[in-house]
Amino acid sequence: MLPIVQGGGSAGSGSGSGDGAAQTARSTHYELLRELAHKRIATFIYLKRAHEGRTYYLNTTFFTPELVASLGDESTLLRRAYVFYALGQSLGSLLDMSNIMYFTKALNTLAQEYDTFAAEAAKTKRRVNLRKMRMPGDGTSSTNSDSHSSYTSISAMLELPTSEGSEYARLDLQRPPFEIDYWHTLYTLCDTFCEVYSKLLEGATACCDHNYWELVSKLDARFKKIISLLVKEMDVLTRRSFKEEFAAIDPLLASAGGAMVHDDADNSSIYSL
Repeated sequence: MLPIVQGGGSAGSGSGSGDGAAQTARSTHYELLRELAHKRIATFIYLKRAHEGRTYYLNTTFFTPELVASLGDESTLLRRAYVFYALGQSLGSLLDMSNIMYFTKALNTLAQEYDTFAAEAAKTKRRVNLRKMRMPGDGTSSTNSDSHSSYTSISAMLELPTSEGSEYARLDLQRPPFEIDYWHTLYTLCDTFCEVYSKLLEGATACCDHNYWELVSKLDARFKKIISLLVKEMDVLTRRSFKEEFAAIDPLLASAGGAMVHDDADNSSIYSL
């Protein structure tokens, strides 16, 4: 009888051990997700504040509107604004989903489509210069008082993809009924990302298993590219600001600063999108 009793006790112990291991794994994944979500939310809040000029970037540079505006010309910022607007609008529509797994899978689909869309938008930069473009039919630059018509014409000239004929399932490419401002679009996108990561964390309390963690990790890897893009540009602006400070002190220091702090605008990340 002893072997039988021992065998039954062993089976019960194994079941309890399995449940304990699963619970430990869920707790581990939840802690990882909580740390990730808090880190990303803090990062997007910081990026927004830095671009607004409400804090010093890495305690070094205060971004004035003039400094931030030097990131690129009108066509570059307009293209970027449209891409960010499409992403933010699409993210906002997904936030209404109640099922957290559907929400996370939809986010991954959207992130993949956004990468494709951003790559397509980047290709048009080499073919279009907004400052040299003329409105079709009148041979003059755009002065249309109707902002929607004006934006539609500009978007067409930039050759950006739109919802018509789009194969995207989650990325909404409808043109906005107003003229887009790059800075306010960026601020709103940062706020939307904060909402997205908050929802991902809230949903983790119900289903933070290995599959959920894998989905969030893949999603975060794609969204982190946007953070890297913005940080790289801010680094470029910081180096540029240092060179200007050197020049104000002594032209020789400016030359030395230029050698130590290389700033190649053509290779900076502002031209990657």
